[in-house]
Amino acid sequence: MSALAFGAPFALRRGDSVLALAGALVVLLAFDPLQVFEIGFVFSFLCTGAILALARPLSEAMAAEFRATKAGGAFLRATARLPPLVRPAVRKTVRLAAIVPVSFAAWLASAPLTATVFGQLSPVSILCNVAVIPLAAVSVVAALAALAEAALFPSWVCAALPVNKLAVAVASLMAKAASFAAELPAATFHTAPWHPGAVLAWYFGLVCFAAWLHRTDGDA
Repeated sequence: MSALAFGAPFALRRGDSVLALAGALVVLLAFDPLQVFEIGFVFSFLCTGAILALARPLSEAMAAEFRATKAGGAFLRATARLPPLVRPAVRKTVRLAAIVPVSFAAWLASAPLTATVFGQLSPVSILCNVAVIPLAAVSVVAALAALAEAALFPSWVCAALPVNKLAVAVASLMAKAASFAAELPAATFHTAPWHPGAVLAWYFGLVCFAAWLHRTDGDA
């Protein structure tokens, strides 16, 4: 998906996340249709689809609610009084809060499968993903850079090694963050496997929630 999204400008096309996700799905299943039965495959595409559908309208709704509060208004007024050189850095730092809706969207999509397959719910993953998502972005970009370098300059194999090492180091940090989060109190709750009807009801509600978010987003 990342290769399709990042490669679109080189083909004089505008990148589209939904089309990139659909393209990745088609390519992977063309090589191995049986992947549709792999739980990792299902988790990956389900969570990514939920992020694309929910993260932006959730983030905008949260921002609108924050601006409507007294604290939000006070923050905006205080930010407006900052020196021009400092103001952009502060606003960019605040935008990191947009990671929270991304993490929440991924959790909403994965919770029923986690309960059904592993017999547990892990709300701590919402917090954990706030750290993991930026690291994952760095890891994906580094891996893509290494692949592109190897493809374009096959005789310069050693040149891709530092980029590969960066990707491995970032992936190691992701694993350590997940391990740390798993040890936190009340990180995971064990549950009986969900009935298929409950899983379908959850996803039906999630689809309705996404439709409502996009409708209110369009109205705004």
